[in-house]
Amino acid sequence: MTKVGIAREYRSKHGWDMPTHSLAKVMYKECKTAFKDVEDARYTLRSIEGKIGKRKGTIVSIDAPKEARVLNPYKLPESWGEDKQVFKLPVACNKVGFLGDTQIPFHDNESIKATVEYFKKKEVNTIFCNGDVVDFYGISFYQKDPRKRKFTEEIEGVRAFFGWLRSEFPTAHIYYNLNANHEIRWEKWLMMKAVEVFGMPEFELETILRLNEFKIIPLKNYDHCLIGKLPVFHGHTIFGRFGNSVSKAKTVFDKIKHSAIVSHVHVTDEYNTKDHVTGKMFTCWTVGCLMHLNIEYNPHGNNYNHGFAYIETDNEGNYSVENKRIFNGKVL
Repeated sequence: MTKVGIAREYRSKHGWDMPTHSLAKVMYKECKTAFKDVEDARYTLRSIEGKIGKRKGTIVSIDAPKEARVLNPYKLPESWGEDKQVFKLPVACNKVGFLGDTQIPFHDNESIKATVEYFKKKEVNTIFCNGDVVDFYGISFYQKDPRKRKFTEEIEGVRAFFGWLRSEFPTAHIYYNLNANHEIRWEKWLMMKAVEVFGMPEFELETILRLNEFKIIPLKNYDHCLIGKLPVFHGHTIFGRFGNSVSKAKTVFDKIKHSAIVSHVHVTDEYNTKDHVTGKMFTCWTVGCLMHLNIEYNPHGNNYNHGFAYIETDNEGNYSVENKRIFNGKVL
C-alpha cells in the first residue's frame, strides 16, 4: 500500500477530529517501514487533508466529510500537545500478579521465587511487570564500576528471567510496562550514542529483549495503565529518582488525587483517605522491590523492602489489592 493509502486508512480509522501530529506518531509507530520518520508521516497526512500543495485549503481525501475538521482562521501553529493514552487490561485478566523493580542483574532470587510461588497459590491468569525489570547499569549515565557485569550480560539475564517466568506460567498473560526509568535508559543511550539507528524496529527494546519469543506483551507510550478501575503508574514521573518522603503512598495521592498502585520506590506502603463531600474513598499503594537490598549507591541509608502485590477484579472493574512484604524469603 502507498503512503497516501496508509494515511487515508488511518485517518478513516481514527476519525477526522484526531490531531494530525498525534495521528502521525501512531501511524509511524505501526508502519515504520513505510515512513522515514514521524514528520514524513505527518506530511503525508497533511497532503490528504488539503494543507499543502496547489489544493491547500480543501480536503482531498475521498473519505473526508465536507466539514470534517475545523479550519484554523488565525493561522496558529499546530500544537504538539497530546491527549493522555491509557491502556486497560482485558476483563478476563482478573487475577493479576503485580511485580516490579527486579533490576536484573541486581535481582534477589529468593524474593523472586517467593513471589512466583505466591502467584501460583493464587492461580493468577495475568502477570504485570511494572518496569525496572532490567537495571541497564552498563549504559547508565551515572558513575559506575567498570568491573561490573557488562551490558550484553544484562540483556542475557533479562531474557533468561522471562524464559523462566514463561515456563512457570505457560498460559498466563504477561504484560511488561516499558514506561519506566530504567527501561528508558535504553532510548536515552541510543539518542546520545547511536542516534542513526534510533527508531529502527531492530533496535526497539522489545526486539532486543525478544519479548515476542516469550509471548510477553510490551506496553509503551501510555500515560498509565488500568487493572480494572485501578490506575497503575511506574512511579518515576511521580517521585523523581529516589522518591524521598515519609509516606510514599500518601505522596502518590498528593500528586494524582486518586487511588493508584505504584512501584519504583522499593517500599511497601498504603495510604487511605476520603472525599468529605461525597464520602468517596481513595487508597494508594506503593509496592516493594525484588532486587537485592544491599545496593551500591545507598547501602545503609535506604528503607527498601522486598514485596509484590496481588490484584483481583470483577467484571465491573472493582478491585481488591493484597500488598505483600517478603522477609528472609517468606511472604508476610
